[in-house]
Amino acid sequence: MTSNNEAIFRSAEMSLVQFYIASEIARDMVSVFGEIGNIQFRDLNANINSFQRSFVKEIRKFNDTERQIRYLQSTIDKQEIKIPITIHDYEKIPISNIGEAYSNGYTSAQVDDLVSIINQYESNIRSMDQAYEGLISNKYDLIENRLVLNGTRSFFRGRLSLELIDEASQINQLRRNSLDSDNQFLISDDEDGSIEIFNRNNRNLENNNINGNAPTTNELNIMGSTMNFLTGTIDREKYFTLQKILWRSLRGNLYINYIPIEEKIYDKKKNEFVDKYIFLVFTHGEELMRRSKKIIESLDGHLFDILNDDAVVRQQLNEINSKLNDLNQVLDHTKERLLLELKEIALNIEKWRIDIKKEKSIYVILNYFNYDQTRRCLIAEDK
Repeated sequence: MTSNNEAIFRSAEMSLVQFYIASEIARDMVSVFGEIGNIQFRDLNANINSFQRSFVKEIRKFNDTERQIRYLQSTIDKQEIKIPITIHDYEKIPISNIGEAYSNGYTSAQVDDLVSIINQYESNIRSMDQAYEGLISNKYDLIENRLVLNGTRSFFRGRLSLELIDEASQINQLRRNSLDSDNQFLISDDEDGSIEIFNRNNRNLENNNINGNAPTTNELNIMGSTMNFLTGTIDREKYFTLQKILWRSLRGNLYINYIPIEEKIYDKKKNEFVDKYIFLVFTHGEELMRRSKKIIESLDGHLFDILNDDAVVRQQLNEINSKLNDLNQVLDHTKERLLLELKEIALNIEKWRIDIKKEKSIYVILNYFNYDQTRRCLIAEDK
């Protein structure tokens, strides 16, 4: 004789029941049914598109709230805040205790308040997080600018002075060419050996050492009177590509060099720290400068407005150091506020997720119901 008791691989005996529920209490009734957990509802609107059902608006609202909770969760994870492990779900309630089942659920007003609280937290956290990310980005820009200033300053004091002493150097050829005509080029299109000569000159420059000859003020400022220059940073992997493209595009009418940066620099596009070079490009003429800028920007180079006046560079360095000190203080304060807010959210976010999920499920079930216009009630069938 077979047993009628419920088993793990066999459901209990079920009966088909039909409910007529007044529209005003339908949401509360489904909430109680859900807490009891003994009812499985049938979809009486299977032939109706999900976007044409009665409670689509409410479901969309809770979808948006779930999105806000996911954002808060991702921000908590990003700041490496530990979420306390607690059990917020309720135990199964006996079918006879309907009053307790009702008390465990939220009323509509309480749900609206919870949605409002989550929305306010999300707005505050998003605002603070964006402000914090903006401050971090400004800090990295200032650090990068300081590195470029120091690198450019050392270049003008050391390497460039050695090149200026040599009358046969490429930089002096470019200077003489800029004085003659803006349209004269150092190479023609069919000179295949130009890139190799250019690279060799740069390698020779790297191997030179300063022999105790301190550069004069005229040497440091001589380039500003004849040619313009561009400086900034670029990914190490892209520097030599930039070198070749500029050399061909400007037909050799430039001087380019680089300074390795020992520390890694934050790249906004890659969202990671990468190895970069400081590059310096000397050329003349507005058209060549404009063309060079476009090529550099196309290779994700970061340009900085740097002058070759040593006094101005010192002043810019002092200003950057002062800005960094102020920025670090603001960053510490902003992060402290952000962490305090996130820790408060972390205490309740798991409960919010469960409660919003339950409330959304209530309206999903209500969409299964058929509306009787004559009796102004919802009709449900379940087993």
